[in-house]
Amino acid sequence: MANWLHLAEQVLDGHELTDEEALAILDCPDEELLLLLQGAYRIRSAYYGNKVKLNMIINAKSGLCPENCGYCSQSAVATAPVKTYKMVDKETLLRGGRSRI
Repeated sequence: MANWLHLAEQVLDGHELTDEEALAILDCPDEELLLLLQGAYRIRSAYYGNKVKLNMIINAKSGLCPENCGYCSQSAVATAPVKTYKMVDKETLLRGGRSRI
């Protein structure tokens, strides 16, 4: 059993995770998950408090992608109900970017 809370305190003290520690997090057993989440909460709280950051994107092209990436809702093999459109013009992209600043 890893000591997730101790690891979180080490991270807060400036410790950089080793490859082994990062892999241990990914392999965390279900019965230790709440302790891992508590450690992650401590780190997030220390760095970000209760702030939430939202990232918005404007797609230059939506759907209609010729690739077959199984994880992507816009790939050629996806069945997700996404709005599809061809490449938008430069002004639309710039306007979208400016409206989010």
